[in-house]
Amino acid sequence: MKLQSHRPKFLAGDDMRPLVSKVLIPAMLILVGVLAATSSTTRLLGVVLSGIIILLGITQFVVVGVVEPSEQCLFYRRFLRWRKIEYSDIIKCGRSIFPLFLGLHYLKLRSFEPPFGRLYFVQYHPARFGSQYELDRESTEYIRERIAGGAVSLGTLSVENPDKRPNSPQLGVKVCAISTILSMLTVLFLRLLLSWPGYGFPPTLAPGQPIAYRALIYMSLFCMHLLDWPFNSIAIVVLLAGIVVLRFRGYAGVLSLILGAILGGVAARWLGAS
Repeated sequence: MKLQSHRPKFLAGDDMRPLVSKVLIPAMLILVGVLAATSSTTRLLGVVLSGIIILLGITQFVVVGVVEPSEQCLFYRRFLRWRKIEYSDIIKCGRSIFPLFLGLHYLKLRSFEPPFGRLYFVQYHPARFGSQYELDRESTEYIRERIAGGAVSLGTLSVENPDKRPNSPQLGVKVCAISTILSMLTVLFLRLLLSWPGYGFPPTLAPGQPIAYRALIYMSLFCMHLLDWPFNSIAIVVLLAGIVVLRFRGYAGVLSLILGAILGGVAARWLGAS
């Protein structure tokens, strides 16, 4: 693996994943939780669950970090300061199942790391679209080699070696399955418990409205029609095919989230949601 020309950072245009995992997803969770909790249609149980969503967003912001592996040690950063970690202090480097939608890996150290006992990190690799997954895999394999006490250098690992691929197909299937289930349950939660987004959705179009607002309305109408027969069946088949083509890796997790949202919307209609 080649050394990066500069250290990983959260605000970077060449790889947006740290920004998405550290800032955008937590902000989205907090915003959804606040809007759902303050909605006039939200029941008491919905307020409690909205508080859980807000807590998840805050927790995600706190736990996400980035790493920079070197030949001597590993550097880890959550906020402003870099922390030096010896490879001999690391027990395991693995892929995180939960928090699921972050696309995180974790480091398990010999000492307990608050708040969950592990250090979670998102990968940072400025590269062209489609090649970042291979770089992620190479980086985690290098960390595993160093944990095992190997003298491998940063330039010797190759992602083309099939015996050194850390992510098994079974893990990818498990991640996609859990992504689909959680996304489906989230939509059911919003539609059945919170009655969100309400009976007036999507709002009607009127002359003179801004282009951005009209585009949002058209997108909302498109999403509503995706839940209608036969469009829902076509969308489900296309998403399943895409997940299989991606071999349950990389952006297959995103397709799984969309698939779960569609399944949740269809199920909510069957259960009586408008």
